[in-house]
Amino acid sequence: MLAVLVGIAVFTLPSHACSTFCLLHPDQPLFGRNYDWSVDDGLVIINKRQVAKRAAGRKGTPARWVSTYGSVTFNQYGRELPAGGMNEAGLVVVNLWLTATEHAAPDSRPGINMLQWIQYQLDTASSIDEVIASDAHLRVRPARGGKIHYFVCERTGACASIEFLDGKLVVHTQDTMVVKALTNTAYAQSVDHLKQHEGFGGTTPVPTGQASLDRFVRTASLVRQYDPKSNPSPIDYAFDILANVAQGEYTKWSMVYDLHARRIYLQTQRNPQRRYIDLHALDFSCTTPVQVLDINAAGSGDITSTFQAYDESLNRELIGQSYGKTPFLADMPSRRLDGIARYPEAATRCTLMN
Repeated sequence: MLAVLVGIAVFTLPSHACSTFCLLHPDQPLFGRNYDWSVDDGLVIINKRQVAKRAAGRKGTPARWVSTYGSVTFNQYGRELPAGGMNEAGLVVVNLWLTATEHAAPDSRPGINMLQWIQYQLDTASSIDEVIASDAHLRVRPARGGKIHYFVCERTGACASIEFLDGKLVVHTQDTMVVKALTNTAYAQSVDHLKQHEGFGGTTPVPTGQASLDRFVRTASLVRQYDPKSNPSPIDYAFDILANVAQGEYTKWSMVYDLHARRIYLQTQRNPQRRYIDLHALDFSCTTPVQVLDINAAGSGDITSTFQAYDESLNRELIGQSYGKTPFLADMPSRRLDGIARYPEAATRCTLMN
C-alpha cells in the first residue's frame, strides 16, 4: 500500500522550468542547475551505501537493488524521491520538465518511477555509460501528469541527456552532445534552434527571454564564452550563468556541483548566502543514521557538519509542507501523506545490520 501511495504522489507532480549545464574548467568540471518551481521547501539528504531497496510502485514488478555509492540529494516530496543530487563517485543526475516525454509500454523489466530513477542511478552508477546501460533491465514507468527528462554528468566532465520519446530511450552524449546544456525542450530540437544563432552557425542574436529555447541558447553561449584565464573563479562564473537564466520568483534553488572535488555549492531564494557540502567529509555507512538538513536553513560557507539525524517526522513535515503548497495536491488525505512518509522505512534495509 505504501508503494501505491508514493507512486500516485510522484506521478502527479508537474514542474515549471529548469536550466542545467556543464562548465569545463581545467581539472574542475562544474555542473550548474537552477531548480524552478512554485514550492521552495526541501531537505538535503545523505543517502547511505550498502542499503537494499525496493522501488515504489503499484503495478508490475518493482525494481530491487543495493546501493553501491553514498549520495547527497535534494528532495521535496519525500525521502528516496529526489529532484537531483551527486554521489561519492562524482556522478550528478537531475531532472527537468519535458512535455514531449513518452515512456515505453509495460514489459518484462522491473519498474521504477521518475524521481526514484534518479536515486537508483546515484545508488548504483559511477558513469554515464552505466546510467545508459541500466535501461536494458530497468523501465521508467509512465507518468500521470508528470513528464521529465534528465541531465547526467560524471566526474570526467562527460555528460548525457536522457530522454524517453515515442516510447524509446533517446541519448545524446560524446559526439552527439554539441553543447553540454539542457532546459525544457528535447535536446535535438534545442540544438537545431541553437544553430540559428550567432556563434553557432546562424545570424540570429542570442535571445534574452525566459522561454526554454531562449535559456538554452543563452546558456550555451555563456558556457562557450568561458575563458579560464580571465575568470579566476569558475564557481562564481557558474553562478553568474545561473543568475542570467533565472526565472524570477520561480527559481527556488541554485546549485553548482564540483565534480572532481565532490563538493556541492548552493544558494536558495530564502537563504541566498552561498554555502557548500563536502562529500569527502560525510559518513555514508549504513550502520549510522541517515542525516538531513533543511535546504533553506541559515548559514554560509561550509555546512557539512550541520546535518541532523533523519526522523520520519521530518519527512512527514516536508511532505505536508510541499503537498499543502501545491494546489492540485493540497487536498491529499492526511493518511496518504502518512503512508508516503513511512515508505523509506518500509522499503530500505542496511545490508550490514540484522
